[in-house]
Amino acid sequence: EEVDAKNFKADEASSKALLFFRFVSICTQVYFEQLASKRADNKTDRPVETIEELFQIALELHNTLFELQQCGPDGQATQRSILKLCEAWWHGNGQRREYVISQTVPLLVVSAIDDTASNVELTRLYKIRHAVQYIDFEDESSEWLRSNLMRVASSPRCLKFPEGRKFSAYLFQVDPLLVPSVHQAMKAQIPGGSKAVLEAYAEIYYRAWKDVENKSSSEDEDGDSKNEQTIIREHIENQALSDIVYCMIHIAKPSMFRALMKCLQRFHDNNRKPEVEDLLHRLYGPLLWRSLSAANATVRINATYILAEVFPLDQSSHTQTGKQIEKACTCIKELLQDEDSKVREAASFAVAKVLSNSWDALPSSEIRSMLNEVVTRHASDASSPAVRSGALDTVTFLLQTPQSHAVLRPLLPKLGNLIHDRVEKVRLAAVRLLEQVKVTPGIKYFDVVPVSDIRAHLAEERTNGPVVGALAALTINSFVPQGDHVKRADRLRRTLQFLKKDPEAAWAF
Repeated sequence: EEVDAKNFKADEASSKALLFFRFVSICTQVYFEQLASKRADNKTDRPVETIEELFQIALELHNTLFELQQCGPDGQATQRSILKLCEAWWHGNGQRREYVISQTVPLLVVSAIDDTASNVELTRLYKIRHAVQYIDFEDESSEWLRSNLMRVASSPRCLKFPEGRKFSAYLFQVDPLLVPSVHQAMKAQIPGGSKAVLEAYAEIYYRAWKDVENKSSSEDEDGDSKNEQTIIREHIENQALSDIVYCMIHIAKPSMFRALMKCLQRFHDNNRKPEVEDLLHRLYGPLLWRSLSAANATVRINATYILAEVFPLDQSSHTQTGKQIEKACTCIKELLQDEDSKVREAASFAVAKVLSNSWDALPSSEIRSMLNEVVTRHASDASSPAVRSGALDTVTFLLQTPQSHAVLRPLLPKLGNLIHDRVEKVRLAAVRLLEQVKVTPGIKYFDVVPVSDIRAHLAEERTNGPVVGALAALTINSFVPQGDHVKRADRLRRTLQFLKKDPEAAWAF
């Protein structure tokens, strides 16, 4: 029969017994810590030798931990003292320390997932993380603990703290059997996950794989241990990361695609590292290349955005990188001409991303070919305002790359006419382009769009939304000079001239 701990009423005898247990645990902990502190610094990896009676006391106290949960406030106070003893025994490397963790770890897990838990509880759990390796997860009796460990991995509140994220990453490394469970617990939270939660998952996946990768490639590990770490790494890649990749390529909902992409962002950001480059090649490999030409347009869109992140998707040891770059560029050029407008829009984004990250690695012929497609065909795509707007955004983004200026300078005037586009989104993108041109050395924005056209749009759009505001911000220094160096008389004179010459445009300011 279960006892309600809150309404538990202890008699005098039981209170004295609990107090005795508490004092024994405190004395045992103090004595053990004194023994541990006397070890030489170079022998901390050796177990602390104690008399058998001391170990038996610690073990007997440990075995009462679960029962004390139902013994009211006095019992829980005693439980906390014994818990500290067990933690000290573990951290101090006491002899046969694995015998005092079977009840310690579950209680620390419960404390960590409690609604009132703070970073203190998560830190205690993280510090004793290596004890989890002694749990037999094949045994049915461990199912309760496994379930609560999954709650730690999937709890947004636990993920707020660094130790919570590090502990979740460690769970991937404990046992191959835990890998799919941890992954599924986290995956279930992705659809409704906030930006902070998704970024935490990205850190966890990357840290878990990276730590195991370092261990599996370490020359200091013996054969068995190294093999075990390799198996865990393969489980992380095949049962967790590959699952995210497959879902990301085939998911129909754009918001879910972005959420899944966020979970792998750490890998994409580090794709210049040889070990990460090889991983991405294993994860995406043939699947991505097939998906770029899939019959389903959504799959092609998703694959295009992914290619922009992992370009050129090659192995670090591959000596013929040029062929892989050529293959990837050919795919992008085909996607730029895709029959689906959303695929063309995604391909335009890919051009911006790839050229900005890999300009020096690409042949000039490929650069010019892709840019000509964007500037000449996409910018004049009558069937899709989004494609026209995407072309402007691509050029705007690339202007932030200094190497692009020489190639883009003669192409920019071809985009000037889009300031007259009938769709506001396109006109606004054209103004953003002019803003970027304005801060680009060696290029004048009025060489892209004549000043007369800008004044005409100021007059035309003075009450029609965000375009006029962007145009005013772009040109205010030309028509109404700003800054402390401008005399008030000069500013007044220029303002009056503007009002007299073009009063309709002046109203925009």
